[in-house]
Amino acid sequence: MHAEADDPEASSGYPTGAPRRACGNPWAQEVGADGRGERAEEEDDEGLSPATSAELGARRLTSALSSMFGVMVSPSDADPFERRFAELDGAGSFRELAQRDSLDFEGRELAALPERISDLKSLERLLLANNQIMELPSTLAHLPALQVLVLAGNHLGRLPENFGALGPSLGLLRLEGNRLVDLPESFANLTQLHWLELQRNSLESLPEQLGSLSNLEMLRLDHNRLVTLPESIGELQRLRFLRLGKNFISALPASVSRLTNLELLAAERNRLEELPDDIGGLSALETLDLEYNLLAGLPASIVRLRSLRSLRVNGNRMWRGVPPGFHKWAPEDTALGPLNRIRDWRFRFA
Repeated sequence: MHAEADDPEASSGYPTGAPRRACGNPWAQEVGADGRGERAEEEDDEGLSPATSAELGARRLTSALSSMFGVMVSPSDADPFERRFAELDGAGSFRELAQRDSLDFEGRELAALPERISDLKSLERLLLANNQIMELPSTLAHLPALQVLVLAGNHLGRLPENFGALGPSLGLLRLEGNRLVDLPESFANLTQLHWLELQRNSLESLPEQLGSLSNLEMLRLDHNRLVTLPESIGELQRLRFLRLGKNFISALPASVSRLTNLELLAAERNRLEELPDDIGGLSALETLDLEYNLLAGLPASIVRLRSLRSLRVNGNRMWRGVPPGFHKWAPEDTALGPLNRIRDWRFRFA
């Protein structure tokens, strides 16, 4: 679900502070409804709060643009990204989007997100897959209700340093098919994540605090450039599915053996030379895919994998062979124990 040229910066397109008389406002001579002109109106702004002044500024720009182009223009229309967002959703203005709890802009050729996306405080689902987004605004992290964020199939090369501020609510994050090389340190703050897809990127490393994602159940890291995994991965006690295929990993950290809820471990097409001695501690493991690595053998503890249903070790060296009583070709061997229940065996060695 997957890194990577800079994205045009979105601006609000209208004044956000107090009136700027000293700047020579090009619309300062516009006549207001009371006939006094805008300068007189500006004088009435003295003492107003910044928010109120900003609202007045927005109204002035709206009126000026409407006069210039002969059409009614909303303040948000001054920003092309905000206008594009509103049009995609069928809304009359960007401000209307603030009422939405879900936006689906998948495959809409978006190249950027508006800076004011943080105004969408009610947003729970944001689907942006298969666009052309190169960079995310830091304001994206200020969506307190966001639970689902899908950014798969874009051109992201990095994430904002404050990306982890989405932590309090974000449960599903799909970043597959981008160009990410690393993740910001704040990523470890996404502690409510249950589902994380990072496959088909260019990740070379992971945050050492990866284990902080304590609610994670699905983790996809396949098709990257990883050489090692952080030892803290063993702290992901709720993890059920771990995909590591097609990386450059030479060894799994010993802590992997503590993932007692893990049901699937797929580490095919890496450079694994050995497995942790206590791999048998994965008591819930049903599928173990180790095809096309450099394994010389399997540890004796593997016979303790009582839930195992699929074991794939094709394309390994296996010069040390397998533990006694392990072969499916000798089912009468009582040492086989619980492994006689395996239904998917793949044992063609290199």
